[in-house]
Amino acid sequence: MISQRPDTSTVAPAATEPAATEPETTEPETTEHAAAEPAATGLPPFCVVLCRYGAVPQVARFSVSQQLYEAIGEQLERGIQLVVHTDRGLELATLLEIVQAGILTEQTPVTGSVLRVALPEDLQSHRENCRQAELQYVEWLQRLDDWQLQLQLIDMEWTLDQQQVLLYVLNGQNAETTRLALLAAAAGLGIIHVQPVAAEGIVQQTGGGGGCGSGGCGSGGCSSKG
Repeated sequence: MISQRPDTSTVAPAATEPAATEPETTEPETTEHAAAEPAATGLPPFCVVLCRYGAVPQVARFSVSQQLYEAIGEQLERGIQLVVHTDRGLELATLLEIVQAGILTEQTPVTGSVLRVALPEDLQSHRENCRQAELQYVEWLQRLDDWQLQLQLIDMEWTLDQQQVLLYVLNGQNAETTRLALLAAAAGLGIIHVQPVAAEGIVQQTGGGGGCGSGGCGSGGCSSKG
């Protein structure tokens, strides 16, 4: 590099030196970002908690990042309400227990992740969503009847951010639940998540997220609290 500068300076000393330094300053920045991204996205959960969520309750494991655990770890007590991200969207969940690392396996993924401890506005939104769902329940019963679907609606709710309507149905065969979702979309009713329910509880559909005991449990452990 020292031998090249005298050669270029004989032609244009002032113009070539900035042009030579610009690639040297920008190239390290792009390589640093490229190296940091895989490390950030590939981190395993620092902690796993067991939570109950949904109008028809499911129990599942949720991951907690190290950064979040350091911020809210002291608040993670049984009964506290958390905002979690599931395959259905943002939902309110109740913490049951912090899962001990010794009883976890790496073969089963977590159902979702904890985003934060529920804020007062989250709790207010949840109450408003519940009231709205109660008012819309009869309307959805009528729609299922008009569409002649072989399904029985037993409950419904909105995700916390109101991005999806969750419909809990009996006799939830795949063909009928798919037809319901398509008819709702064609009617401009937004994104519908149809959740089959049986006497034993939630029926896990192929490829969907699951509750604990049906392929939706997680790996990772938490530091024991003193």
